[in-house]
Parts: sequence; C-alpha cells; structure tokens
Amino acid sequence: MPVIETLQRSIDKEGVIHSYSPDEEAYYGAGMDSSGIDIEELDACLE
Repeated sequence: MPVIETLQRSIDKEGVIHSYSPDEEAYYGAGMDSSGIDIEELDACLE
C-alpha cells in the first residue's frame, strides 16, 4: 500500500495519526526509503 494512502487511513477525524508502532522512524520510514522523499522535506511542507 502506498505511504500516503497508509497515512490517510491512519488519521482520525481530529487529524491525529494513529500508529501501531511507537517508533516514528519505523512508521514513517517504512515506505519513505523507497519513495525518495525525506521526512524533513515533508515537515517543511506543513509549516
């Protein structure tokens, strides 16, 4: 499943992302490595 779709399914109505993994690197990095997108680049988009 694509990373964005996985994240969208994990976000509740209040905008909170729920993860089965407390490890941020494992949760976000699972698909990011293959996509070529860096988590820091995404953080900049949210500002």
